[in-house]
Amino acid sequence: MQSTTARQAAVAARTYGWRAFFDLTDHFRSLPLDHRLSQVMDPPEHTGDKRLDSLLASIVYYLCNESGLTPPAWAVRWDNWLEDPWFFTDIDRMYAYALVESPPEFRSNNIFVLGNFMERV
Repeated sequence: MQSTTARQAAVAARTYGWRAFFDLTDHFRSLPLDHRLSQVMDPPEHTGDKRLDSLLASIVYYLCNESGLTPPAWAVRWDNWLEDPWFFTDIDRMYAYALVESPPEFRSNNIFVLGNFMERV
């Protein structure tokens, strides 16, 4: 699974779930700044899971902001917002941490992750 564009990541997510987005994250960050936006400009196809679609949009939004780039329009659309909150942890007592620590790019889509979610080794 080598997902180096948002479109490829969405296709891979149909099989590998949200883990498919790690390749995109690593590849995006490894590129020179002037090549990054081209990897995420094209709107991806839907994964078949609204939560994964919204998560991908949040990740791209975050990566662009982190790089000082204007995110593509598809990543900041209002329809990426999930009706029900999605806490990216199975441990109920971690919900409060996720509410506080979740970056705005995720909170804006009603997704709550822990502060280290976008850190990669």
